[in-house]
Amino acid sequence: MLYFQNTFSLRGTHDAIIVAVFEGHEPFVAELKQLDETLNGHLSTLVKQKQLKTEAGKITEFYTFGLIEVKWVLAVGLGKRSVASADTLRAGFAAVGERVKEKRMTNVAVVLPSFVSERVSEQEVARLFGESFTMGYSTIDDYKERTNLVDKSLDSVTVFHGHRPIETSVREGITYGNGSVYAERLMSIPRTLLSPTELVTEAQALASRHGFDMETLGQKEMEKLGMGGLLAASGPAENATMLVLKNKGKREEQEAIGLVGAGGNGIFSPWMGGAAAVLGAMDIIGSLHSQKNVLAILPIVEQEHGQQNPAPGDVIRSYSGKTIEADHIEAIGALLLADGITYAKELGVHSLVTVAPLAEELRSILGDEITAAVTNDKSWWKKMQEASLKTGEPIWALPYYRPYTKRLQEESVADLRLTIGRFANCMATALFVGEFAENDPWVHLDIAGTVARARGVMARTLATFVLNNGERELR
Repeated sequence: MLYFQNTFSLRGTHDAIIVAVFEGHEPFVAELKQLDETLNGHLSTLVKQKQLKTEAGKITEFYTFGLIEVKWVLAVGLGKRSVASADTLRAGFAAVGERVKEKRMTNVAVVLPSFVSERVSEQEVARLFGESFTMGYSTIDDYKERTNLVDKSLDSVTVFHGHRPIETSVREGITYGNGSVYAERLMSIPRTLLSPTELVTEAQALASRHGFDMETLGQKEMEKLGMGGLLAASGPAENATMLVLKNKGKREEQEAIGLVGAGGNGIFSPWMGGAAAVLGAMDIIGSLHSQKNVLAILPIVEQEHGQQNPAPGDVIRSYSGKTIEADHIEAIGALLLADGITYAKELGVHSLVTVAPLAEELRSILGDEITAAVTNDKSWWKKMQEASLKTGEPIWALPYYRPYTKRLQEESVADLRLTIGRFANCMATALFVGEFAENDPWVHLDIAGTVARARGVMARTLATFVLNNGERELR
């Protein structure tokens, strides 16, 4: 339960009150002055003795010894006020969310004005708190043996704020946080518990919750349509599915945006990352009751243990009619995206975003915090970049290098090959996917480097991209 108060009070019986502390001799905001006075100057004494951890992301917790009804103070370090950014606050709120979960608290309060910096307004602080505290507090099932401790969950959060209303911002942030957690949960379900069939059930529940239209293509339907890329990846297991979720917008003059996310084999592999990111984005879009026209297209396969499909050297006829030489079986997610894009275009989508973990070598190039991107449209890319900056999920664009595309076409017995050999696969595989987008605006997000570190990555960025500026006028 959320409570909002624009008058600060220490009379509540909270387990903890959450405040921010900055480096240097920063004066306390009015709420912290009141807290310090009630604690007989204990807070300012800790500051003078440098007992409070003011470095960004560090948390100091201290007991109030009955001086106030609140049991604990959780002081979140944010570094210097002049440079504290949205990313600084994200890290701080996530860390304190984890601490609240760890200490099994059920009732906390947060003093939002104490978190305002020179670069982040209270309105933005409110949104970041809702988002990052939610993500930090949430726990994903890890299937380990449970203790006999009685489960406790957070029942009440009181938000102290200034005179401007911030409730909408907090709730919007919570929605974004929940969408990312939902995507993370999908990534964390073992493959034995999340086959394509179970994912259909999961998607049906999401569609029912938000009023999405839903279409499911099974093995037989895809065989009739000739979805050779998806079927080749499934192989003899014959466990492939194409899911489509549609959020109908009211503005018919706006064309739909297609989010194509490949998935398969569940976990504990990153394969489900693309589908999970798209479903997480759709959860956010639906929860905010958006009227944007957006389709989620999810090509899903499950390969049996030890299965290798397609075999190296196989030639496959994709749904588009293009033939493909499968010379790099680790990049078969690209086959799923190829058929997914073609089906999206058949449904009338001509503005596309694809997401999947394709090129494992990206981790050694960009590390595990930056998602790679390739695009054929600068304006489309600019909008995606703006979305990533807002959500704090960094993206770096790789070159859209035409000579590599020519090599995919010319150095093959088929119309296309998956790669151009050992080098530049992170670019070449994305360029392969782009050949199916053809002249339609398209951005590909390769999460091979980031998905293992931050499951659910790109769900918030995809949703922000669609909600803020994703639409294009019908041509």
